Amino acid sequence: MATGNILLTIKPIMKHLAGTATGAVNEILMDWHPFQVPRGGGRMKSLHAKIPGTNGDATGQENQKDITILFAKSINGVAPPSLGNSNAVANAIAMTAARPYIVGQKYLDVNAMDKVTGSLFNDDLFHTYRMIDINAKDADFDEISIMMAGEPGDYNTPVPELYKPVVEDPKMGFQTMWMACISMEAGHDFGTGCLLDMAADSTPGASANDDTVVTTTPVSIGLSGTDARIVFAPGDLIGDVSATAKVIGKVTEVTSATAVVVDFVREVVSHNTEIVNLTPITWEIGFEY
Repeated sequence: MATGNILLTIKPIMKHLAGTATGAVNEILMDWHPFQVPRGGGRMKSLHAKIPGTNGDATGQENQKDITILFAKSINGVAPPSLGNSNAVANAIAMTAARPYIVGQKYLDVNAMDKVTGSLFNDDLFHTYRMIDINAKDADFDEISIMMAGEPGDYNTPVPELYKPVVEDPKMGFQTMWMACISMEAGHDFGTGCLLDMAADSTPGASANDDTVVTTTPVSIGLSGTDARIVFAPGDLIGDVSATAKVIGKVTEVTSATAVVVDFVREVVSHNTEIVNLTPITWEIGFEY
């Protein structure tokens, strides 16, 4: 008998080449990302995803691509081994190494789930992003229910530093689980068309060579290109589109078409570089205990 329910909000980090379109099937969208659930076993009852379009537009077919989600546990307090960087094709060696950690998987037919009635897609309503929902009562997707549990014992896997901007260390009575996403179709593209517009002489405290500066306080980030109001929202972790994926910070406010405020600046990013949301897909997952 179920004793309780919890709704988790998970914003996995896409750390590498987030704004570069996937070019093949089975490319990694997001490597293992930690999330916290109460200790013991739980049944996944619902799943909701908010998936942005490319360059702030989801009224066409942008990112209407199928996805496989993998769920995993830690073993002896150790996280599952990396599947690889975003936009790399998942390979047999990495997938075999991850096998002991995987506790479930879910294939999302986004094209089918995105429909409201007939050929009407709900991106016509939301415009800049699409939504998909599945729950245990959906006639076509009643296989959603998955039983998941972390490893027994007192292991409490710490959250790696990379995830500290968006994930806290486990609280008492909670355990760390992991999820990863792999594209089942080529063409996912989370580019924004937003460029950093902060030449050195317009950034408080910047040196002649730094276009943004590392800070410990909130700072307004200037942008050009796509209207920032249809691309970013509070809670997004933003950074550049390079292979190293430098992290600027977490958005706290979108103040205009050309500016967002972040909590603080973590890494220096060059002027006129494309700025992307490093946590583009938001997952809301309901568990029953």
